[in-house]
Amino acid sequence: MKIIKISTILIPILFSLVGCNTHETTLHLKCYSVPSEATLYQENQNMGTTPLYLAYPLSIVDIKKGYLVINKMHVRWISGATTTNKNIRIDLSKGYFQKVIFIRPNNIKGIEEDEYYALEIEKTKMKLINSNNSLFISFR
Repeated sequence: MKIIKISTILIPILFSLVGCNTHETTLHLKCYSVPSEATLYQENQNMGTTPLYLAYPLSIVDIKKGYLVINKMHVRWISGATTTNKNIRIDLSKGYFQKVIFIRPNNIKGIEEDEYYALEIEKTKMKLINSNNSLFISFR
């Protein structure tokens, strides 16, 4: 009987200790820009073209703090216009699926070029989708 009582106390403690060290979840961040099709950089590393999804592993410390700080993000449009957020604080109480929007500065020349580029990329994507759908339908 005493062994059972000790084990019923020790086993949950051991599992909780192991759980604390290995527990991890992920923040899913959708990054948008206005206009779209801007290149997103984090700490000078090209992360891709907006809109895009980024995943950030969260430690138990991040979860207990209730927020995650993402450092040194900036976006560059085709015209060369940029916008920078040195520290983005993500409030985890709002969930693990969140978004961030980068808005192009209006006071820099080239906004028409950036909007036209985004529109042309969108048209190209739609053509690809339509051509793939017609190929798919033809195989049925």
